[in-house]
Amino acid sequence: MNSLQGKLLPHFYNYGSLQIYLVNFADTFGYLFGAAPTLTPDPAAHPNQFARLYLIGRLLSALMGVGTVAALYAAGKSLWGRRAGLAAAALLAIAPLHAQHSHWLTVDVPGAFWATLSLLFAAKVLKDERFSWRGVLASAIFAGLAAATKYNLALSLLPLLAALWLRGSSERRQAVAGALGAIGAFAAAFVAACPGSVLESAKFIADIQYEALHVSQQPGDTFSNTGSGFVYHIVTNLSAGLGWPLLLAALASIVWAAKRRSQGDGLLAAFALPYYLLIGLAAVRYARYALPLIPILCLWAGRAIADISLAKTANTQRLGLACALTISALTFGWTIILIAPMSQADPRDLALAWIQSRTNLGIQTAFPTMPWFQTAPLSPYFCAPRPGTWKQIQIATDDERILYRNKDWDSATAQQQHPTFVVLSQYDTRDALRLGNKDAEQYMAMLSSDYRLGAQFGGYRLFGGPVLTLPHDMLYANPNISLYVKR
Repeated sequence: MNSLQGKLLPHFYNYGSLQIYLVNFADTFGYLFGAAPTLTPDPAAHPNQFARLYLIGRLLSALMGVGTVAALYAAGKSLWGRRAGLAAAALLAIAPLHAQHSHWLTVDVPGAFWATLSLLFAAKVLKDERFSWRGVLASAIFAGLAAATKYNLALSLLPLLAALWLRGSSERRQAVAGALGAIGAFAAAFVAACPGSVLESAKFIADIQYEALHVSQQPGDTFSNTGSGFVYHIVTNLSAGLGWPLLLAALASIVWAAKRRSQGDGLLAAFALPYYLLIGLAAVRYARYALPLIPILCLWAGRAIADISLAKTANTQRLGLACALTISALTFGWTIILIAPMSQADPRDLALAWIQSRTNLGIQTAFPTMPWFQTAPLSPYFCAPRPGTWKQIQIATDDERILYRNKDWDSATAQQQHPTFVVLSQYDTRDALRLGNKDAEQYMAMLSSDYRLGAQFGGYRLFGGPVLTLPHDMLYANPNISLYVKR
């Protein structure tokens, strides 16, 4: 894409286009005002300049993450009052998965931002005494932008439709007109933010079909043999993404909502239930897929906290406050553990520096799997958007320094070449060994007999304990890297 040259289509529709546009327009703005030396740098030819796009995208994610907190406060206030809004916003601000992914260039936090804005105006449509087209159209437009960021967030239109229905039988005619207008505004916003859906419809449909097939039927090693998706998202993803204390509180608040069954509960359930059904049925189960549910869970928990604060007895109020503060403290501590490594040197860079400081021992380094983002960047092109890019543009000395022969866990080649170093990432071993990969087990046996552990960097730990096994996409910033040296 190059907006200054009129090249405004990304020609890639596996994901929605809106966040691609926002990053590109921000980069173009920086270029026009002298903050960026080039426009739309080629990641292969200019990896350092391409990193600028990641920083721009990360800044946008951070701003949208903060914006989601503000929008959630307003939604909670509209539905259940100021106390519920403040409690919900406070919980979201310290929610581990939301805080962590607000640091990264992914579509999930931005998508949740637009979906929460849509929910906010749907709440206003529900609660306002008079029917308001302004609220209907705003909610529908934000839902369209959410879908243009991440397609399955088209479901964020459902709370608005529920709000129109819940306004009462006396306004059914207005509700039908509002629903039709909302669908039209939703579609217009989606096409405006993802114009390739119309201008390159064949490519758009093909990419969506590919992505749908991948997500629904191709789990890969990461999600093979992981059981029910409905259980996995709770026991693995949300337990890490919220921490067990906040997750249990959120689940209890759902029970409370089922008991109360207010119109606001129906509004939240209109999105939460179909969305959870959708991601639970999928074969691919990244933790970030549960991110749009986290504002909803925080809203329910915030409402429960507000209700307890208004309990009839002082003892109940004090007990509720103590529980809320304890849960918040534990959650905040877990969030700090997750985001603190991002303020420190990256373990992959530390591993690279460790190898480079020991070239007197030799220069050849083996990688058991295709080196990409997960390992020490011996080549700067390891970090290109697509795996294997480094092999297409590698420099001559890479053949001497990097041992990887297009086969994962190739212990025969490693034994034949006997490289000086072997770099083992937590991403390499976690699923291969869990699934009983025989080649991986043989490779690890070779390491035990022919190599010694030289150093380890990174990995999430509690109180200095063993390295934790977190969801795949919660390890991005701090995977454990083990460095082996030949005996």
